[in-house]
Amino acid sequence: MPTAKLLRTIALAVCGGNVDANLRPLLTTRALFDDKAPRTIALGPRAVGQFGWALLAVGIAAVIVVTLFYSDALWLALPAAVALAFVPRPWLRQMITNWLDRLAALD
Repeated sequence: MPTAKLLRTIALAVCGGNVDANLRPLLTTRALFDDKAPRTIALGPRAVGQFGWALLAVGIAAVIVVTLFYSDALWLALPAAVALAFVPRPWLRQMITNWLDRLAALD
């Protein structure tokens, strides 16, 4: 499966299959991770690529953390868990909002 098709499939899955008249995936945000929520962002080809790669990275990171948690190397996952527990959520939400703004402006 070519990379662009895979990234589009990932984006469509996260967007619930919602598309606009130009068949661009429509991402609807929530207040949990977006200061400007609710809003709907139409993802063009470049935005789909960035969005797909970001989701792929988060998914791989989650698999690594779960693997470490259930393995004998639990001590390797503890620093990450402690670091995530102290991440200032408003700062993280603002960072995601800025990224979504750039994503919306791509195409």
